[in-house]
Amino acid sequence: MPYNHKNKEGGRESTAKTFSAVFAKEGGQNGALKFLVDNAVPVCIFLITGVKFEGVINSFDQYTVGIVDIKGNQQLIYKDKISTLTLRRVGGFTSRMHQDQMTSSKD
Repeated sequence: MPYNHKNKEGGRESTAKTFSAVFAKEGGQNGALKFLVDNAVPVCIFLITGVKFEGVINSFDQYTVGIVDIKGNQQLIYKDKISTLTLRRVGGFTSRMHQDQMTSSKD
């Protein structure tokens, strides 16, 4: 069954966890992708052909990753075609983690 933010199991990930800690402690690739989906972290995905996708990962399964860009365009990318995945600095996109931090700091 594909994983996405609509059918996630359990509560939201703690914002104190870092991406690398989740990768190391919670199941490698699947744990890290789950963290990115749950927190809507902006990413850049580079394919082995050099093509770059920027957006938020909204779903993944055993073979694919779904990404939505800032304009709302959806792309389905096969994992075996991905070369590199990097985290974007908050700017064009606003992650849920960043929104939560901004909201809590205003209180």
